Amino acid sequence: MKDFVSIIIPIFNGAKTIERCLKTAILQSNDQPIEIIIVNNGSTDNTLNVIEKSLVKNPSWKKYIIKVINQ
Repeated sequence: MKDFVSIIIPIFNGAKTIERCLKTAILQSNDQPIEIIIVNNGSTDNTLNVIEKSLVKNPSWKKYIIKVINQ
């Protein structure tokens, strides 16, 4: 089994940039197996919707979304 690379992406209100960020991370993986860990720090825009749409388009990605609720 090949080792894999973990890519951790912290995000807050990044709906306009997260899709490009995810695509760039994938392109730089050089066909190395990867897992994507997205830490959504209580975004109030549609960041989560954009993330979910990107992940649906790419079902082969191993991914985790961590939602942080600011108080």
